Amino acid sequence: MGAARSFWDSYHVLRSINVAPTSDLVKLAAPRRVPIHYISTASLFGGATAALDAGAVSAAAHPPPTDGSSGYAATRWASERILERSAADLGVPSSIYRFCPAKTRQDAPRALLDEFTHYGNIIHATPDLSGWSGRLDMFPRSADSAMALRGLAQS
Repeated sequence: MGAARSFWDSYHVLRSINVAPTSDLVKLAAPRRVPIHYISTASLFGGATAALDAGAVSAAAHPPPTDGSSGYAATRWASERILERSAADLGVPSSIYRFCPAKTRQDAPRALLDEFTHYGNIIHATPDLSGWSGRLDMFPRSADSAMALRGLAQS
């Protein structure tokens, strides 16, 4: 299952790409209660990621704006709610992984930036950073892969 990770598209544009496949996955998993491992985002909590430090947190108490903005986060919220309800109603276990911004700043290794640029060039989607300020949070593939594999091994 893939997803579109577009921060500028509305919920209505991304729903069929990001939410519908989650429902389909639940339909496939439900008969045998196959565990689902879902990679989400901490952005559905806005800037309030402190609650995540306490451990498992339901998305239910953090609904996104209903005007279609924050489309990517809204689709992740909707998918998490589908998984939460499928666990409660159908007994389909799920694990949700959310990547949070680092608490301390660390410069990205040059190889990571080179890889980011390389793949941006391949798909002809390298962003024009002129006029931007702030930071770009990147997470090494090895770290997120290791986290997901630990979850799979425990299920």
